[in-house]
Amino acid sequence: MSATLYGSLQPGASEFLRRLRRGRHPQVIFLAVIFGIAIKSVGKVGEPLIAGVNRLTEVVFKLLSFVMKAAPLGAFGAMACAIGKFGLSTLTSLGSLILLFYVTSILFVVVVLGTVLRAYVKVNLTRP
Repeated sequence: MSATLYGSLQPGASEFLRRLRRGRHPQVIFLAVIFGIAIKSVGKVGEPLIAGVNRLTEVVFKLLSFVMKAAPLGAFGAMACAIGKFGLSTLTSLGSLILLFYVTSILFVVVVLGTVLRAYVKVNLTRP
């Protein structure tokens, strides 16, 4: 049996994690979708597993909220480090990047989304 065929037939969580680590996401996503369909198709037998996954999801989202609340502190620390190392001129390049982002966002809303509104909904952004 070839190594590739053997590798794709190996069962187990370690193989799943190895494929995820090596960047083989389509196989992992396919397995996750098949697993979800199988759990839903068994009915009441799969309900405890679904409840457990829902509880785990709540914990993961709470952890994510902690990280998101701490993110501004990390951004402030990174800016303080950059300013301390390279001086206040760092803020001018950062400010120009932020300005460029806002100009691009406004142009996207007005040009692209305005065109879509005009084409499909018959609403013109330039007239009140």
